[in-house]
Amino acid sequence: MLIAIYRKAEALGMVLAELGIRESFTGSYTQAIRNVLARVIPLATLLALALLVGALGSAILPPLGVALTLVLAGLIVAIVLWRGMVQMHARLQAALKETLEKPVAP
Repeated sequence: MLIAIYRKAEALGMVLAELGIRESFTGSYTQAIRNVLARVIPLATLLALALLVGALGSAILPPLGVALTLVLAGLIVAIVLWRGMVQMHARLQAALKETLEKPVAP
């Protein structure tokens, strides 16, 4: 559900950037300003969602020290395993592409 909200915010950002930024005002910087606005709106939405989830989940979340320790541990694990995960993703993507390109047996 959160991913769908982000996607909708991304689309909203693009639409608002297109409608809100006029070429007559911004000149040659039109596309750059539209890109910035299109990226800021989903980021603001993510921040608002994080605050909402944090506020609503505060009763069931662990104490701050434990939560920060878990986040730090997850970050360290992600950094250590990053290269292996990228390689595994590439192999899986190639296998999927190969599977989809095989001719269907009659």
